[in-house]
Amino acid sequence: MNAIRGRCHRLARVLFVVSISFLILGTSPSANAQVGGGMSRGGGGKKPKKGPKPKRPEPPRTDLPGHQKGKILKFKPAKENEKDEDLLGVLSVKAFEKGSKSIKMNVRRVDDLQVRVGDHVFDLEEDLDVFWKGLHCTANWAIADPDARKKVKELRTLSFDTIEVTGKIYEIKDELIVIKGVPKNGLDWPDSKAKIEKNDKPKRIRLRKLKLKPLEDISKFYDAENEEADLEEFEEDQEVVATVVLGKPGMIIAIRHPDAKTEDTGRGGRPGPGRRGDLRG
Repeated sequence: MNAIRGRCHRLARVLFVVSISFLILGTSPSANAQVGGGMSRGGGGKKPKKGPKPKRPEPPRTDLPGHQKGKILKFKPAKENEKDEDLLGVLSVKAFEKGSKSIKMNVRRVDDLQVRVGDHVFDLEEDLDVFWKGLHCTANWAIADPDARKKVKELRTLSFDTIEVTGKIYEIKDELIVIKGVPKNGLDWPDSKAKIEKNDKPKRIRLRKLKLKPLEDISKFYDAENEEADLEEFEEDQEVVATVVLGKPGMIIAIRHPDAKTEDTGRGGRPGPGRRGDLRG
């Protein structure tokens, strides 16, 4: 019995030593390094997830208003049986630059539609034939329905661009006035395609023979005293200064004697001092 009791005591001491050893090893720095070694190497472990890729900048919106400066290429009136009762027609305006494409715009009865020259606003219900080919203009448009798949441009405003011309009356006939002249103050024609002269030489501005149409209640004529006159008071080969809209034919806005003194009254296309060639309405 004593022998058995002695062996039990020895076995108990061995188990106690083994238990103490495991406790010591389990809490030592080296043991921690071995168990979690992957976390201590070069900041190892699982790589952090990448965030979402930055979005590319969105393309510019196509429903923002735009404009086109150039000349009227065509106007196609709406058909009588058109489903859209407010549609007046389709207007095409082409820029002066070579190779440019024309822009088509629906002309509809909308509250902010306005067509004008100078201070005169046209009533499209009565003056729909004002969109004749070749007239110089600046058209502003917007997208009719931004949410629609097909983006349809819609005319908002159109201004006929005017320019001052100095020259002589070449001919008056068939409800047309023909003036042979050049832009005033040395300006070039807005649709000129002439190349720039080398060595900074001044560019020669070519004379043009302009066919111009007087418009009732719009065209004005002034004598040397800057008083309103009649067209009959003007004659061929007479020197004049004219405010016109270029086209085929163009529009006569005002004709006056070259020595007439003008004031900036803001009426009827009468340019006052300080205004130069391109007078926009």
